[in-house]
Amino acid sequence: LCSMRIAKKNPIALSEQSIPKDHGGLSRRDLADNLNSLFANLDQGTVSILDGRWGVGKTTFARQWMKELTGNGFGTIYFDAFA
Repeated sequence: LCSMRIAKKNPIALSEQSIPKDHGGLSRRDLADNLNSLFANLDQGTVSILDGRWGVGKTTFARQWMKELTGNGFGTIYFDAFA
């Protein structure tokens, strides 16, 4: 059983250029903002997984998001299970 404690902190301001607001009808900017708010408020690190159909942009999103997180001082590791 795993528990997660969330502490309220200020949201992270991210660059609008790195992850576009609209990508093929999906709001990737909103997804990144929501995940950033969640992860910024965690007491400790976490592991996340992106899952979706082939071709929906998981890899592109993950690489753009990782670049933003790294630029904001978060430690990140990208692992491609299919590579």
